[in-house]
Amino acid sequence: WEQVHLDVDDLYQDLALRLVLAVDAYRTDKGPFHPYLRDQLLEELLRNKEIRKITPWGRRLLPGETICL
Repeated sequence: WEQVHLDVDDLYQDLALRLVLAVDAYRTDKGPFHPYLRDQLLEELLRNKEIRKITPWGRRLLPGETICL
């Protein structure tokens, strides 16, 4: 996760919010809660990873672009 410059506090806050929203949106007809919650949190982790692909100088990476440090 360090490679995409994730701030741990921001990530924790995003996951906590996703947890609250998942609990609120959960319906028993969606199946057991544990797999539903796991999928919701994994989706949030992947979303965070994608939106935070930012270079050290604050510019988003273009598709296929890499950082040479």
